[in-house]
Amino acid sequence: MKKRRSFLKFYLIITILIASLIFIDSMFNILNIQKDNFSSLIFLFSYLFFFFNILSLFIFILKNLERITYFLPIYQMIIFIFFSISGGYLIIKGLLSPNVVYTLALMSLITSAFEIVFSIYLIKRFSLYKHTE
Repeated sequence: MKKRRSFLKFYLIITILIASLIFIDSMFNILNIQKDNFSSLIFLFSYLFFFFNILSLFIFILKNLERITYFLPIYQMIIFIFFSISGGYLIIKGLLSPNVVYTLALMSLITSAFEIVFSIYLIKRFSLYKHTE
């Protein structure tokens, strides 16, 4: 059972790292701190992470893991598609005002915080962390 979940542990750690970077990027946007290179790097990571989520979902299914493990990759794919489509639409229509950027950054902050908390929950639920007693 432990071997079956080794990829899950790796996935959850990567999720926490990516979500933390997105959380920081969202904070920069909310605080109006311009970090264009950082935001571009975050977009690249998010784009790659989208495909990593597709792969991860298939691995979770093939390893016959509990269905709760399917939630996070599906959720992250939906969130990525939502932000990509809405962001692209707003840019094309020229509707990207400071208030809209603030709202999107706030939504991104909330979704990233959820991803971090849910990943930690799954790590604890499946006892994927090593602790010494």
